[in-house]
Amino acid sequence: MSVKLKQIFSDKQFYIFLLIILLFFGIFIKTNFSVDTYQLVGSDNMSYISIYKEDGRLIHYLILNIFNFLKLNINAIHVIIFLFATIFSTFSLYFLNNILKKYIKNPFICALISILIIINPFSIELWLFTEMAIMQLSILCCVLAFGNFDSFLEKKEKKYILYSIIFMLIALFSYQGTVAIFIALSSLLIIKYSTNIKQFILNNFLLGVCYALPTITNFLIAKLMGTTRLNLGSNIAETFTFIIKPALNVLTNSFWILPEGVFGACIIVALLMTILSISLIKDRFSKKLKLLLGLAYVVLMTYLFTVLPLFAQSSESFSLFPRSTYAFGSIIGIILAYSFINCNNTKIYTKIIIVLSVILLSIQFIMFNNLATNRFMVNYMDKYIAYEINEKIKEYEKNTGNIIRNVAFYNLQNSQKFYPELNDMLNVSARTEKMSSFYLTRYFTQKSLNMVNSDESVYNNYFRDQNWTLFDPNQIVLKDNTLHLYIY
Repeated sequence: MSVKLKQIFSDKQFYIFLLIILLFFGIFIKTNFSVDTYQLVGSDNMSYISIYKEDGRLIHYLILNIFNFLKLNINAIHVIIFLFATIFSTFSLYFLNNILKKYIKNPFICALISILIIINPFSIELWLFTEMAIMQLSILCCVLAFGNFDSFLEKKEKKYILYSIIFMLIALFSYQGTVAIFIALSSLLIIKYSTNIKQFILNNFLLGVCYALPTITNFLIAKLMGTTRLNLGSNIAETFTFIIKPALNVLTNSFWILPEGVFGACIIVALLMTILSISLIKDRFSKKLKLLLGLAYVVLMTYLFTVLPLFAQSSESFSLFPRSTYAFGSIIGIILAYSFINCNNTKIYTKIIIVLSVILLSIQFIMFNNLATNRFMVNYMDKYIAYEINEKIKEYEKNTGNIIRNVAFYNLQNSQKFYPELNDMLNVSARTEKMSSFYLTRYFTQKSLNMVNSDESVYNNYFRDQNWTLFDPNQIVLKDNTLHLYIY
């Protein structure tokens, strides 16, 4: 896999992909705050970033330290990461399309499938965090690793295995939640290049090496750094139980990114169309059976390696989020890629796929922009409440001469995680999160507050008999040097 930058920048398709990325995600050029962002900007000397080192995300840790060294504010950081996220995502699309067009002869279909894989429904959450560029770098490195694995399957030169391992290491040191996309993509070509069982086993072994060596290396480094999120010896039965139920729910609700049932319905349609396409092949039954088994293999590998990282997590860290199930979000594009790589699809089939793909991408575009708009609204409401707190603090300090140095929180355990007016499961209110409420308050009050334990007498006198469902100024109590804040 060798493409020169001069060749890329002279290719019109690169700029078409750039426009598509900006169309779907350009709204995020405006600075926005996730719950993690408040930790980043509200902690002393950005001390919060040490968590990235502990989790084995060393590139992430390095880049944030560079920002810290340069004394960049959050607005400058956001513009920089948005620009790099856009560049990395465009390159991912461009390189994936270049790899697949060797096997998918229809240029429009090839580009459409590449878009479905890279800009899948779960890709939206990768743009909702300050580290969006680093997450997109991980995806780009997975695509480059796939390109080199493709070159190995085609040319049988061992150097490409080494290149795949190197790119996977960079991907893992950037963000681990997206790396299953390498397996999903590579499984497409293992079927094509495996003419017998022996070759199939060998190709899978080499794919496993490209995935396992970087993963084990990253795991060991994370353990050496002192992470508490990884525990390879966790209860396997408990992990299986956790994995199955949420994974099935994803098919119906797709984390509420798409309208209920749309994601699962599109997967079923893609599977049925591919099975039909295989059945119409005028060839031996053994060839059709091989293709059907190959389809099952590709789907299983995509799903299995999406959830496999959960087995390395401690039970307290179990989680399925769009950002960590990114590879599974690509399953529709992966299935269609399998069909067009292995089957001679009819014009009618091709037209149906084009129509369905355009409809799905149109729905995604609408939902992505709704989610982005909600993000800005959540940020505004968090900021509004924080400013109300700040005004009361200024007035209190002026009238009493007491300086607020501490903050105590009440009702965090039972508070609403989302603003009920928005009903958006991806846009959590930072003020209700244990990890962010403190940093949110520090950031907007511009005070180096210390978090202290709640005071039972304050709770009994001011908060106990209340049943707030909306923000109320009475949730703010100032006493001596402490801000007492009730989170409804």
